[in-house]
Amino acid sequence: MSLSAEQQDKVQSFMAIAACDLEFAASFLEANGWSLEAAVTNFMEPGSAPQAPPSMPSMPAPIDPALGGGMDFDALAAMDEEPRAPIAQFRDTLIDQDPARARGPPPATSAANHPLEAFRNFRREGAGDEAGGGEASEKEVFGLPKRPRSLAEMYAAPTEICFSGTFDELRAAGRKQQKWLLINIQSPTEFASQQLNADTWRDETLRTVMNASFLFWQQYYDSPDGGQYCRFYLPNAPAGVPHIAVVDPITGASVKTWTGFKDAERLMDKLMEYADEPPCDMLAMAASAIDAPAQQLSPPRRAPAADGSMPAHFAQPDAGGGGGGAGDTAEEAVLAAAIAASLEPNGPGASSAGAAAPPEPAGPSDAEIDALWGAAEEPPADGVTLKIRLLDGKEMVRKFALQTQTLRDVLAAIHFSGHRLDPNKAYKIAERFGPQVTEMGATLQAAGVQRGVYNLSEC
Repeated sequence: MSLSAEQQDKVQSFMAIAACDLEFAASFLEANGWSLEAAVTNFMEPGSAPQAPPSMPSMPAPIDPALGGGMDFDALAAMDEEPRAPIAQFRDTLIDQDPARARGPPPATSAANHPLEAFRNFRREGAGDEAGGGEASEKEVFGLPKRPRSLAEMYAAPTEICFSGTFDELRAAGRKQQKWLLINIQSPTEFASQQLNADTWRDETLRTVMNASFLFWQQYYDSPDGGQYCRFYLPNAPAGVPHIAVVDPITGASVKTWTGFKDAERLMDKLMEYADEPPCDMLAMAASAIDAPAQQLSPPRRAPAADGSMPAHFAQPDAGGGGGGAGDTAEEAVLAAAIAASLEPNGPGASSAGAAAPPEPAGPSDAEIDALWGAAEEPPADGVTLKIRLLDGKEMVRKFALQTQTLRDVLAAIHFSGHRLDPNKAYKIAERFGPQVTEMGATLQAAGVQRGVYNLSEC
């Protein structure tokens, strides 16, 4: 088989591209119909390798002196002209998953670490505290506050006084310690938030009041914990941020709120009003007050004397000379009679002043109380359904017309449903994480009442 000049040029070009010998280049071009482009494309596919075909014997290339040391193409005609087997093709996966998914979700941000903080010292964070970011260290002077060396230190969050945990954990700690919850929701792009960190929360007098009567909790509005708080108390965030609020840990009601920057002196005057009256769980106090009289009325234990003998007023005569069940029974009867006599207001132990005290006036009757609440009204058919948790833990579900009915109508409906209320006491209803309704004459719609669950409590 003789090769033309064009075929010889293709053989030389394929040898330069594939870095193979002359025999393989001529065979590979022949298998691809002497198409140089097709031969190069098939050679570059995965799995191909510059090796001799199985049907071609490996032999040295004959030299033709006439071509100046080139290949003798006439010698190739004597080679076996059987077609070579096709190169097997296959497919494989280099990466079994998306590299973007392998990194996982971004870490959650907190009030002490946010990517949009304007005054963070990234160079110092990367080098570590020991390196100091190239800043010269400054010695502390006893009795003087440490001067911040950078804006990052000046506007840093007061993490040393912040409560670490979720909002539910904060409420549980506030109920246990009987402290108010002082909430600060910030925005990394609002300079008023940085002012609070630099001026207000650094004031030592304010910190003393906060540590004594409050649990301080600071979060960004777009953090996981701060977002949960904003869904219930600040739904329009980031509008109204920075946000400061005093929250009752027992009812979860927001009793006082501020927006924007507040200086330490003005804020401390408002916080002192709540510091004097810590929150207390009235239900727990009522339960303890009910248990206290039962403990006081329990009979005293009979303690033996130092020599092991019983006191004289507990001794009972025994005809048989030994202790028995009859003596104990008589002793218990005498003790019970003495306790009953001491509890009687006009008994032997009552004083003359107590005997002469006039009886307490009788309270209003049930009919008079019902008249004070007014007549019971039927629930409107087109009203909004409210579920109200009562003082005894039970629930009442009823419809109310929010445009016309008031808090007094809600209390009257509770009273006439079988859960009697005292008209001389003040009551309020509040959502768990929402505003509270205390005005008796305002309509429910004006007070912001919507379909949901409300808790009834005394003011």
